Amino acid sequence: MIMIQKTLMIFGPGGIGKSSLDDIIRRDALRIDPYRLREKPRDSKENGGKPDFFYAHRNLYSEISSAFIALGDRVERLSAKPVVEWFPKTRTTFFSVRGEWQCLLLGSLNAQFAKAEIFAPAVNVLFQQQNIRQLFGNVSILILNPGRSLRECNGNYDSLKKSTAKNCKMAGRCDKEIKKRCDFIDDEVSVWLAMLDTCDAIEFSEWRFPEHVYKTNRALMLIEARKTLLSSAPSLGVFFKEEDEIRVVVEP
Repeated sequence: MIMIQKTLMIFGPGGIGKSSLDDIIRRDALRIDPYRLREKPRDSKENGGKPDFFYAHRNLYSEISSAFIALGDRVERLSAKPVVEWFPKTRTTFFSVRGEWQCLLLGSLNAQFAKAEIFAPAVNVLFQQQNIRQLFGNVSILILNPGRSLRECNGNYDSLKKSTAKNCKMAGRCDKEIKKRCDFIDDEVSVWLAMLDTCDAIEFSEWRFPEHVYKTNRALMLIEARKTLLSSAPSLGVFFKEEDEIRVVVEP
């Protein structure tokens, strides 16, 4: 079995374009994305016009948990806020994100490189467990920020919330989703700041490539985003496609 050697983790507020960058990530990199447990899939209009790719019914939380326990696994409560639960034998975690469960299956991470988008407060809890942390290999962390540097905000994130609401609106999110994402920014920022201090995370403030800019000239915007990332962090090139590969991206 191939073990992950390097993982790129991308964080940032809603609408900043984290998922859009998937098109510049090398094809053989494993995508580590949690399933979102809900009553039903989000309507594409709620979800910026995109299908709810990682939807799973919320009943799976109790059904999977019961099945794991019946098979001899056990649940470990790693945190109460955010709620983070871990099944050590099956390497599965459930964690709460803005009032909804998400599920991440880590039992078969079979790739040399990986790219992950996971709720930052949950990552902070999970990575305190060395046996979980080592599953991701050598981790590089990006924090995409639509405004000024987080350290310069001095605890006042009103401008960040305003920019986030604007980006989410332009990406096509519904008002309910926009409010939810903005309401939880304070919890996420505290973790992003800790990552900057202790994890050698790289912050890209005044990020010019939020989700909505890719609606036109997608390949060109992706190439420009790639150049911006590499200009400050050349070592990230190991995760990226070459420009010629990106140019074949089909325009939406």
